[in-house]
Amino acid sequence: MSRQRLIFIIALMSIALLGLIGLQFYWINNAIHLNEERFKQTVHDVMNNVVKSLERREALMIAQENIDRYTSVVNKRTLKLDSTGTARWQEDKIIKSKRIFNNDMLEQKGLEVQVEEEAVISKTGFAKRLLHGQPIISENFKDIQNKLLNDSLNYTKNMQNKQLLRYMNKSEMVSVVLEHLVNFDKPIEQRINAHLLDSLIHLELVNKGLSLPYYFGVVDTRNYALLFIDSVANNAEMLRAGFHTQLFPNDEFAPPSILYLHFPDKRGYILGEMITVLGSSVVFVLIIIFSFASAVNIIIKQRKLSQMTNDFINNMTHEFKTPISTISLACDVMQDTDIRKDDRQLDRYLTVIKDENERLGRQVEKVLQIASLGKGDFKLKVQALDINDVIAKAIQNIAIQIENRGGKIDVDFNTEESIIEADEVHLSNIIYNLLDNANKYSPNAPNIKVSTESTKNGVIITVSDKGLGISKDTINKVFEKFYRVPTGNVHNIKGFGLGLSYVKTMVEAHYGSISVQSELGKGSDFTIFLPFKHEPQEKQ
Repeated sequence: MSRQRLIFIIALMSIALLGLIGLQFYWINNAIHLNEERFKQTVHDVMNNVVKSLERREALMIAQENIDRYTSVVNKRTLKLDSTGTARWQEDKIIKSKRIFNNDMLEQKGLEVQVEEEAVISKTGFAKRLLHGQPIISENFKDIQNKLLNDSLNYTKNMQNKQLLRYMNKSEMVSVVLEHLVNFDKPIEQRINAHLLDSLIHLELVNKGLSLPYYFGVVDTRNYALLFIDSVANNAEMLRAGFHTQLFPNDEFAPPSILYLHFPDKRGYILGEMITVLGSSVVFVLIIIFSFASAVNIIIKQRKLSQMTNDFINNMTHEFKTPISTISLACDVMQDTDIRKDDRQLDRYLTVIKDENERLGRQVEKVLQIASLGKGDFKLKVQALDINDVIAKAIQNIAIQIENRGGKIDVDFNTEESIIEADEVHLSNIIYNLLDNANKYSPNAPNIKVSTESTKNGVIITVSDKGLGISKDTINKVFEKFYRVPTGNVHNIKGFGLGLSYVKTMVEAHYGSISVQSELGKGSDFTIFLPFKHEPQEKQ
């Protein structure tokens, strides 16, 4: 896949991802806005219900005062009219009186009339009067029957007049209550109190299902004083962002008073109500972002791996082609009759063929080793070895190459205990690869130093050079398979990019560790730790 096509695909995926995330946040923002509007409407309903409750309570208070006043007048009049009977209170607002109609003439006629009157005045101002007559009739009742009939007609007429009067009194009382409500002019602090207001607000909030902290205040426009506020620090915030409505909006002449209600944690409450939706959305967005990042990372890594594989194939082809060409050329020369007759020349070309064949075999062996390491299909032949002897043999194998370039290898063995448990072949390859890298990446005469020192648990081996060095951007990649350090204008460095990957894999297989310190243009230091015993080591 070309670089331009890869960039185009990643750009399209990024646009799609950003669009999806943008839409998600757009719907979340809309949901939050709708919940805020619903919250505002609920709070306005709460405040309107509080205002209505205050008005009803005040109307009942005024009505009760007028009922009490009206009842007092009726009771006084009733008691004054009751001159011949005995009156007594049966219960609150109930008056009973009993009247006995008798005289000498009625007694002579054998007749006695007893009438009991009961007046009931309810708290709503409605008056009701009941009459109970208990006549005692003698044999001479017929003589006075006509008289009692006339008295009954007169009494009924009086009752109708009194009923009409009660209706008029009731209408008058309602008019008085309405007049008080319209023209009520008491200061607001005398009409309500903080405890009553707080109780009504709390009750309405509970009824609406709102459970969050709040504070309130009332602004009296007579003198623009703020009443019932529990903290001066809350004034500005409440007046700026609080909900408000007018108290007693039906007052005709009284200056308006404004009720303010503020919820300091309103935003948190609204988000808390949406925590499930918000949490799910955030989780899904993070999953999408993670999946997208992983996909892009895999694509980039695969592209790099593809490039490194191509470079490896090119390098391997070059590395194989050189010895094959040399062997082919030597064979062609040996076919010459004159060369066959010269034993010295023949031996020379046979030696070239042998050396190139061994070189080719080493390259093949290296590729096979890396393949087996990648699968984890290898076994170590662990045995006791002297690390100083192994290093000395590796230096001997590469010394000729370094001497041909005018370089040198300094050795500094400072180990008190040099015997470790390791695989001899792989340990030799580890040291050789580090020395080979130090040689290849030294543009001038190589100056290499190998030192060892023993610790409590193992041996530390350091291979230093004064070559090209490694930049900070690439130093963490040197142990990756197929990776080759950029060499700028130097193009004659051969290799597959497998050496350091092999070194790291084998050091870790020996339960050791490897690190590198380098400075561009000044050289590199590779440090290896190998334990005395071939067993897992405790982390220091």
